[in-house]
Amino acid sequence: MQRVTILICFLVLYCLIAESNFAFNIPDSEMKSSKIVTIDLLDTVVFDISKSDTLPGGIVSFPVSIASDDTVNALDFSFKYNEDDFEYDSIVQIANYLQTFSFYNPFDSTLRFTSNSFQRYSNDTALLKIYFTKLNGEFCKDDLKAVKVYLNGNTCSSKIVECIHTGIGMSDPELGTFKIAPVPADNFFVIEGRQDAIIELIGIDGRRSINTQKVGNTLNIETQKMKSGIYCLHIYSTNFSFTKNIVIQH
Repeated sequence: MQRVTILICFLVLYCLIAESNFAFNIPDSEMKSSKIVTIDLLDTVVFDISKSDTLPGGIVSFPVSIASDDTVNALDFSFKYNEDDFEYDSIVQIANYLQTFSFYNPFDSTLRFTSNSFQRYSNDTALLKIYFTKLNGEFCKDDLKAVKVYLNGNTCSSKIVECIHTGIGMSDPELGTFKIAPVPADNFFVIEGRQDAIIELIGIDGRRSINTQKVGNTLNIETQKMKSGIYCLHIYSTNFSFTKNIVIQH
């Protein structure tokens, strides 16, 4: 009986030693791969109102981007805004790898946005655009309030770039990279260009009739079900944005 007890004690001691060696002798490669990503106040969500666009119908939009030295796979934010002069319209994603959801809660007057992706978020690149309907004045830094931002679920810093004079702008070199025909359009018109872009067709009432992404050389826009009139064609991407009036005539 004494021998059995000694044998059991020996086995228990052996297991403890083996477990200790396993815990404290972890290969360096495994330690490196288990590095924890730390989100802190050096990581920033940027609301760049200086790059805002003003569109027909009093629609104003501005891009949102991040600046981080960490791998980011989730972006969330919430804020209140100047409801006396502006009305929330929508959030449109530019980066097509995002899974997004947004909701404006009228009970606490707060807009909330959440997103995630298996792909790493790009740095210093417009990820999405926030749209408002302008009731009065120009959208500027003070029109955003109680801003809260998160990367990977952790609190980080926010930066709101102050507004400059906004208006419907057009860059001739950028416009020259796209061909649009026929104009006036009846049942359709075609956009030809070598750059990927997001295409919006906006009526004079501010309603978006078309919202799609152009990938490749040619995009065919069907207009046979649209009313005759003047529309604003908004073509933009992460590094350019311009507008052009399009006439639809049946």
